[in-house]
Amino acid sequence: MVNKKELTFKEKLALCNDLVDYFENLKINGKHSKLETQQINELSNNLKRWKSELGVRKLYYDI
Repeated sequence: MVNKKELTFKEKLALCNDLVDYFENLKINGKHSKLETQQINELSNNLKRWKSELGVRKLYYDI
């Protein structure tokens, strides 16, 4: 059964960082079709924006 506990802010930061690293590694190491590469780049860019937003929000949390 899946635990339905909400992510803490600290867990969101860690998840975001892990996802950014994962997609950056895909961009560097993978051989993908043009469509896959475009999707990876878009996801990576959106995650970087989210990471930046979380960095600003982090200033308001005691983590």
